[in-house]
Amino acid sequence: MQSVYFGGSNIRLFQDMLESLTGLKILSLLDVDSAALEQKIILPRSLEVLSLADIGEHICHAIGSGMEASTKPSSLKTIIMDYGDAAAVSRSFWEAVGSETQVVLELSLIPMGIPEMTSQNKVVFSCFQHHETIEFFSAVIPRLPENVDEIYIDFNPSSASIDHEFDLPGGKSKQAWINLDDVLKKRHQLGMLKHLYFRCTKRDDLCCMGGSLRRTTGSANRAILGQLGSLLPRSMAEIISFIEIDTDTMYF
Repeated sequence: MQSVYFGGSNIRLFQDMLESLTGLKILSLLDVDSAALEQKIILPRSLEVLSLADIGEHICHAIGSGMEASTKPSSLKTIIMDYGDAAAVSRSFWEAVGSETQVVLELSLIPMGIPEMTSQNKVVFSCFQHHETIEFFSAVIPRLPENVDEIYIDFNPSSASIDHEFDLPGGKSKQAWINLDDVLKKRHQLGMLKHLYFRCTKRDDLCCMGGSLRRTTGSANRAILGQLGSLLPRSMAEIISFIEIDTDTMYF
């Protein structure tokens, strides 16, 4: 569903539609907003993937309230959100999402703010291979809630989107990688980062998401996975390394 503004009556029609879709597995909402809502949005029990992009705070609140109020077990496996939307929603939304649902945050734009994920221990970041991305991780990872101790960073492999200097030691991103190395090592030493996984996987049609989750076209370049040992030498040198380079997973 795309570019919709819900008023008082059509939000009820939307809820009726959801209730009728008893086998719905994937729901994508893009550019959806509403006035303040008293009504909760109850997701179908069959739903496995919820994709939210450019979503108004009232819609997020209604979805979170619906998840919180539901007495039936949820089958929701994954929630995909723009990072900016994720940072804007309330802590109660993340508490309603719970710890069993995988959270994927898309980073094609680099906003600030920290999602209040107090119930999640794992987060997946989807991002381009850009200099600004490394600066973002250096700034944000130290500020993530301490319960988030398992991080996945999944680079888009599209050759056309790569900032070709971002992974070169001595290039314009040298200091950014040094800073990230320090940040990762410190968070690990504080006991707040047990595992960090790097992947570089092709994207398929992922719930109408754009940015770094858009379908990978053209040639793919996964060379970054082989460069990480030299880019993050201090973190990779830990006796029991907390960093894993996943070269086997090919698709997001």
